[in-house]
Amino acid sequence: CLSDWSSDVCSSDLAIATMDALFNYDRLYIGGGNADKIEGDLPAKTKVIPNIAGLLGGVKLWSKLPGH
Repeated sequence: CLSDWSSDVCSSDLAIATMDALFNYDRLYIGGGNADKIEGDLPAKTKVIPNIAGLLGGVKLWSKLPGH
């Protein structure tokens, strides 16, 4: 892994495991900053995505609100 942040994500699954326990998600998408530089294996339900995917997902979500 590259940096302290990246090594925290890669070597210690504590942050991801905590989010899984709190939110019981089906899929965790990690994006932004240096997310594309994460090295190593992530849990099966976790995927690194480009920033544009999050932006487009937000646009789609807002467009489904009543009155939009």
